[in-house]
Amino acid sequence: MIIFKRKKKILEILEMQELNLQLAVFFKDIQKRPDEIWYKMKDGIKELFFAPPTIIPLPEDAPPEIPIVQTKSSDGAYNINISRTRADFIINFVQTLEDCREQELMNEFADSIYSVCGVSRVGISKNVMFTEVTSENSGVQRISNKYFNGGQRDAVELSFRKNVIIAIDDIDCNDIYDISAMSLIDISGEKGPSIIRVLRDINSVEKGKKLELQSAKNIIDYGLQQYSENKLRELI
Repeated sequence: MIIFKRKKKILEILEMQELNLQLAVFFKDIQKRPDEIWYKMKDGIKELFFAPPTIIPLPEDAPPEIPIVQTKSSDGAYNINISRTRADFIINFVQTLEDCREQELMNEFADSIYSVCGVSRVGISKNVMFTEVTSENSGVQRISNKYFNGGQRDAVELSFRKNVIIAIDDIDCNDIYDISAMSLIDISGEKGPSIIRVLRDINSVEKGKKLELQSAKNIIDYGLQQYSENKLRELI
């Protein structure tokens, strides 16, 4: 259950709210100096960040998944985290961003990583929220009708998750759908409209082999095509 400071007029207008879009790039080999990846990042990415990144001096025997390089833009719209095993570029939708700009930034981030080291996998995911304003058509009822043949309608919260394997450019990829419905509660404790959170995560399966840059970009492009509002709305 989410505690939410409700502003009624905003919720009545809001239908779909984009939360974040994330690109994860997994290195073929463990990187000893993740900070060097940041310093070699392309200017189009680095210019989003005005302050220098935080670089954590972890010992070599620390878990390699821990981010060593962390940075975010001053407006909170962009984050980059780099560990010894992966690099993540996150767009937080605190402002409207044109779809073509999303694709440009994601591809430029991939170019930056590939210019420094080999890559074995990539993953792209988008997280959005739909707000329901009528109790007659609550989020739980929607999920119940679409995925459970009308069962589970007595639930206060309801989730559906599946993963299917698809091929993109002859690369096997996980295609994950994670959909959940719950009620909002305002600061006075009053039950408000329900929300449906939709996460779509597409990531390549192959490990240990080098993933070519063009294949990575094809996966990114395919993911972005699936993340249009119309296609995400079809999931609810």
